[in-house]
Amino acid sequence: MSNSRPVVPYLFAGLAVFGLVVAVIGTFLPWLRSGNVRRSSYETAGLADQFGLLDGTVGATLLGGWVALPVLGAACAGLFALRLLRTAAVFTVIFSLLVGTVAVAATVRGGAGNGIIGVVSTGPMTSTVGTILALAGAIGVACTARFARRGATAGAGVQP
Repeated sequence: MSNSRPVVPYLFAGLAVFGLVVAVIGTFLPWLRSGNVRRSSYETAGLADQFGLLDGTVGATLLGGWVALPVLGAACAGLFALRLLRTAAVFTVIFSLLVGTVAVAATVRGGAGNGIIGVVSTGPMTSTVGTILALAGAIGVACTARFARRGATAGAGVQP
């Protein structure tokens, strides 16, 4: 019996990691336009915090944690690299839902308004696509990782 693992969960893991990278890159691209200045999601979150736009709300807590997104994305990718597929898939789903919700909201809002201050769709759209890819990969991993583990342990006690 062969003790090889099925490759399908690792293909989905690769898709999830690629999506995580794209989503994190999108957070560094422009999200807000004020005059001729383009600001990343981190600069935008800093401005919202500085002006106290979300004080006393759940949004203020999320805003404070926004700077941790690259670390969370890297942690998810690291879990995939360590072959902790199901754990990585769960954290990737959480990451995708958090970033994706904000990115989709900004993408939808980005088309409205031609004033001095507005949403630039480059960053939010990139993060939206990345989170969709990461979410699809994580769901694929969750659906197929069980079979990969079963395949690896099925012949573990059998010597040729």
